[in-house]
Amino acid sequence: MKKLMTFLIIVSLIIQGCGGGSSGTGSGRGNIKGEVTVKGIPLVGAIMSIEEEGITNTTDSNGNYAFYDIPCGEKTLNVIYKGEVIGSYTVEIIAGETKEFNINFSNLDGVVEIPSMNIASLQKNRGKLGLILLYWFPELTPYGFSPASQAQVTILETDRSTQTDPLGRFHFDYVQTGRLHLKVDLQDGSSLFQDVMVGEKNNISDIVSVELFPEDVTLLEGEIQQFIPVVENKWGETIIPADIQWSLTNPDIGLIIEDGVFLAINPGKGKIIAEYGGQQARAVIEVSGSWGNISGKALFIPSNVPAKGVLIRIKGIRLFSITNEKGEFFLENVPANTPLEIEAFLNLKKIASTTVFIYPKTTLRLNLYIRQDFWWSMEAKFN
Repeated sequence: MKKLMTFLIIVSLIIQGCGGGSSGTGSGRGNIKGEVTVKGIPLVGAIMSIEEEGITNTTDSNGNYAFYDIPCGEKTLNVIYKGEVIGSYTVEIIAGETKEFNINFSNLDGVVEIPSMNIASLQKNRGKLGLILLYWFPELTPYGFSPASQAQVTILETDRSTQTDPLGRFHFDYVQTGRLHLKVDLQDGSSLFQDVMVGEKNNISDIVSVELFPEDVTLLEGEIQQFIPVVENKWGETIIPADIQWSLTNPDIGLIIEDGVFLAINPGKGKIIAEYGGQQARAVIEVSGSWGNISGKALFIPSNVPAKGVLIRIKGIRLFSITNEKGEFFLENVPANTPLEIEAFLNLKKIASTTVFIYPKTTLRLNLYIRQDFWWSMEAKFN
């Protein structure tokens, strides 16, 4: 009886509203408004939609939009322009409040580089991975990489895709700024998956903070990693500064080829430092000289049904595996003798993480168990 009363109280609270206010729009309803820009210029005529409610709006001559009297809770706000979804955001509507949510888009230019087949590390079965470079494109041929032509590049948040040209280059217009996930399908059937940071490349003032992306990485000898400096100004805009001074605290572990592109040479630890506008940002680099493997299976419990399509990756490393029809995954040539954070994503949502330690030339067995009681309730853990 006590459990039943608790359940009825919870249901009653849900029906009454989401909290956070009581006046202006009625119980359980709120508003959202904002401005949509491209590099600071108003985007006119973009279609704004709230997916769960099936309602739309269009930005005016100043790039402004507004939705009123919306049921509270988490909503998906989409931006559609020229027939494409160019931005998709999760926003929280709070009862009795008006949320201001501004959106800025930029262009995204990049190049996909893959290892040349004759480099020594591949002959040792090290499995050197390809990488995506943004904003700055140094010549990597002397370091064992070459451009990947006719590769399919997809922004997973909006499912937009394009193909690289003969020089491995790609371009997107109207890309939402901030952290995004890119997937690259290569001609040989393999894929790359990489987090990227998108912003407007420019020199700016009124700096609030300078950060490096990624902030903590582990590399094998011979691998290359690009670090992107991310500046936030007092207006909350994400900017990629055009003039950065780079340095290493431990030059023995590698070298900075150009503009934050780092080549791992010798095992060890160090920090890469970016200086801009009198401020510094640092990222930790660890270079490993040994490696192992991780294998496992993802299962829904208690049914033990295989979980297909779960993304398993190592944080700070361009290594990932997507579970197959049997729920199986395999991560090869993983840096050993260092703590690694393993993450699991389902539909781009992080559902679990754990820290592991791998011994050289061994395979660690690691399973993922996912419990989903209701559509809104999911728990997952590695074991």
